[in-house]
Amino acid sequence: MRVALISYYYPEYLVPLANALISQGVQLLLLISAQSVEPFRQNLAPEVECQPFQRRRLRDPLSALKAWEIVRAIRTWQPDVIHLQQGHLWFNLVGLPLLRGRPLVTTIHDVISHLGDRYSERVPQWVWNIAFRQASHLIVHGQKLKQDVAARHRIDPGCIHVIPHGEFAICTQWAQPDQAEQDNVLFFGRIWPYKGLQYLLQAEPLITAQVPTARIVIAGEGENIENYRHMIVNQDRVVIDNRFIPMHEIAGFFQRAAVVALPYVEASQSGVIPLAYAFGKPVVATTVGSIPEVVDHGQTGYLVPPRDAAKLAEAIVSLLKDPALRNEMGQQGFQKAMTDLSWERIAKSTIQVYQAAIGQ
Repeated sequence: MRVALISYYYPEYLVPLANALISQGVQLLLLISAQSVEPFRQNLAPEVECQPFQRRRLRDPLSALKAWEIVRAIRTWQPDVIHLQQGHLWFNLVGLPLLRGRPLVTTIHDVISHLGDRYSERVPQWVWNIAFRQASHLIVHGQKLKQDVAARHRIDPGCIHVIPHGEFAICTQWAQPDQAEQDNVLFFGRIWPYKGLQYLLQAEPLITAQVPTARIVIAGEGENIENYRHMIVNQDRVVIDNRFIPMHEIAGFFQRAAVVALPYVEASQSGVIPLAYAFGKPVVATTVGSIPEVVDHGQTGYLVPPRDAAKLAEAIVSLLKDPALRNEMGQQGFQKAMTDLSWERIAKSTIQVYQAAIGQ
């Protein structure tokens, strides 16, 4: 089976998926932006035919030419099936119409743009929908998301396949032995209103009143961080690293964390959870989207209601005060990542979707 796997983003997801597909006998062409894949080039299996391309600025008209070059590479390679990750403004508008009629599988990472996510909102929803509706089969990362896609796009549920988000052990290659765990509560990734950061800041005084050594560590970029500074009660208990965190620095944040917090008010799923599991860290997350499908309450972390700072603080404090419980949950999260979220299992399920698309 020959597969063309296309993505403008998600290298930590695409590289292990590509390797796992190769291990299952798939012949693979990986088309991915050079900027994204560069930190992981040494991790790619030699059997993967990788053709990186330069991702231009979203509003750059030359991006349309780049989409045409990707189409030309696909036509030259003659795959049995094309697998697209979410899509891209120019590829959806220019590339997909030129590939109509070929078996297409689209993985939907976000069904709709999330609250306040200005990066995603730069692409109108109808453009994302092109990749969703042209696909003969779709992959989503949760049952809740399958229901949402079927209802929103009126797509036959039989063509929507639930495959979990894979583990991110690939990111542990940058771990350093001198990075000891601290009483850090880590909020990691893009900072947008849907991430519910204000509720973690509201929880901070409740947390530090019981665990004085605790610190809230916020690492990532997004909206103007000044929107949140007035919410901070104890300035010395909140550390803000407001920037894009390069791949080689991610490990340190998770190694130093005791708990990873996801106080989201809205979500599809989250790559932060398998990332936390890869480093053996328990999570405290909210019951939104498909997050409850990947967090085993009381085993790999705790689930709390969204917009409830008191419940959020209570769960975090219980883990900060009990290192043995924290370690046990972290290890269970790691085991879940290596089994339920393993790329070998995901590749086998993905190949079944390819077969269905080819047969259709």
